Amino acid sequence: MKHLKLLSICVMAWALVACGGAGGADPLVNTTALHTSAPAVVTLAVGAASSNFTIGGGSAPYTASSSNTGIASVSVSGSTMVITGVAAGSAQITVQDKVGTSVSTSVTVGAGNAAAIYILAPGSLTVTAGTAATYSIGGGTPPYVAASGNNAVAVANIVNGNNLSIAGAAAGGPTEVAVYDANGGSASVNVTVVSAGSATALYTSAPAAITLTATSTRSFTIGGGAGPYTATSSNIGVATTSVTGSTLNLNAVAGGNASVDVRDSANAKVSLSVTVSAASALFTTAPASVTVHVGSAQTYTIGGGTPPYASGSSDTGLASTSVSGATLTITGIAAGGPASVVVLDSTGAQQTISVTVGAGSAGVLFTTAPPSGITIATGATPSYSISGGTPPYVANSSNVSFVTGNVSGSTLNIVGKAAGPANVAVTDSVGGVVSIAVTVTPVATTPLAVLPGGPVTANVGDVLNFIISGASPPYGISVNNPSIASVSASSVATSGDAFSVTLRNVGGTSVSIVDQLGQSATLSLSVQAPSALLRLSPSAVQVAEDFNGAIVLSVYGGTGPYTAYTSDLRLSTVAINGTLTPATFTVSAGLNGTRCINPVNGGGAYIVNGLYPITLTVVDSLGASATSVLTIEDNGRGLTLSGC
Repeated sequence: MKHLKLLSICVMAWALVACGGAGGADPLVNTTALHTSAPAVVTLAVGAASSNFTIGGGSAPYTASSSNTGIASVSVSGSTMVITGVAAGSAQITVQDKVGTSVSTSVTVGAGNAAAIYILAPGSLTVTAGTAATYSIGGGTPPYVAASGNNAVAVANIVNGNNLSIAGAAAGGPTEVAVYDANGGSASVNVTVVSAGSATALYTSAPAAITLTATSTRSFTIGGGAGPYTATSSNIGVATTSVTGSTLNLNAVAGGNASVDVRDSANAKVSLSVTVSAASALFTTAPASVTVHVGSAQTYTIGGGTPPYASGSSDTGLASTSVSGATLTITGIAAGGPASVVVLDSTGAQQTISVTVGAGSAGVLFTTAPPSGITIATGATPSYSISGGTPPYVANSSNVSFVTGNVSGSTLNIVGKAAGPANVAVTDSVGGVVSIAVTVTPVATTPLAVLPGGPVTANVGDVLNFIISGASPPYGISVNNPSIASVSASSVATSGDAFSVTLRNVGGTSVSIVDQLGQSATLSLSVQAPSALLRLSPSAVQVAEDFNGAIVLSVYGGTGPYTAYTSDLRLSTVAINGTLTPATFTVSAGLNGTRCINPVNGGGAYIVNGLYPITLTVVDSLGASATSVLTIEDNGRGLTLSGC
């Protein structure tokens, strides 16, 4: 009781860690110091505004003031600060947070507008005919005038004194659009105009409706349209946005709804509906009461609430506790109890766990293998987790002719050797035993193989073909993220049959293939934005050296007819079928008749499961080229005359 009272006092005082033991910072204190992205000295011209500086750390909201508003003025919106030169001279800009912490920046304002004229636009732009893009102008000496090198392609105008409007008139270009100041200074951009519908439409990999948890962040890819891209939120109290290159970042602030508009430089727009749910309640995966043994450490996951998390024990002589990220560790120090372990988030929400420390094993030894036993095929290698008892663990088979078992850490690996029954016994260091009945079927199997193997990199819109072989058909096929890719069928009946994958969106996903006896293989896919340039798809494939079948790639873009090349004629021959995109690029076995390899290092030592890359190249009729890398993997059987 004395310990529990002490713990309550510690929690109320927010000094739990200091009182209870595992050391750490107060979870309510923002440990990031107040700072801005502004340099120590900012130089501006009269009438010029700085680029946006970011304020961070400390305790929002933020304010800023100028020591001489006749020299420089400053404004703050949220975490963004803008400094404007008013007259020649020097001033001090001071930024403060709500608790009075401050940082300063010196500002020097020149007597004239010394900065060169500039346009806040990339050097090369693409604009769709019938649309207009607007960019800010700065520097130089106003007023500004704009001129287009070809008004039939693009029309340029000055809007509101310091904005350049570029309107697409008709497909063509590139043409130069220049802006001049009153002293003859100039800045320019190159503009290409495309017909409406001829360019890839603006898109993002984000779904139209997104649900986020408060304080979380999600990132998505932006593509198509005409860069650069911007994003705005209708309610920054619910969600804020930022764009870095072609990456859209959504930051969930608090519960509610907001609309996010993603735009390109031609003002094309994609709208997203964002719902932010309140953060879920603090929880741990630990039960309300746990038992650990002396010297044993049990780990659990912390979730919900508002990170960072902290923990403490009411009796550190009995049980200690620590938190690393979202992982809670409870360690038994001495037999006895119970002690109370409290887990807190940064808002003070808490979960309490009752901990008893025993002199012996903390829990019953068990595995995740089915209690009724397992049936596997010859050659199958299933794995199961071991827990409880007292590590380390060992495994033994009653008949190693049929089944073998081995333990790696807390993982049990079982190997089917030949048809027949056996028992695999898992034993801990104090004699606890769990027995698993294993039946190996008389169906001889070969390993499950998917060819070409992963990882595979290709583009949105590509259709990729794969062959399944070995193991025990039929096979089930599934995709872990259907928004990225879809498969032609959810099952394949026969070894050697093919299935296709259609790439739907930018991102990463994997395809899982499982046979009827539970053997599985995973195919990793990386999907990139579509491109009109000449390319080979997929751009990277991998096969085992034992595979001698044809590998078919697709040729997209460019101008046919096409010519195929390979960097290694011993292991591959290549051929093109078709003169229009998509043409097929077929890779067959080379002069050796096989893809067998004997990889060695610089000293001549054999590299087990080593890799050998071959570069495949396609060249179109205009001389454009594209490549794909075919990687052959050694089978690990050692150096042989044949290579296999």
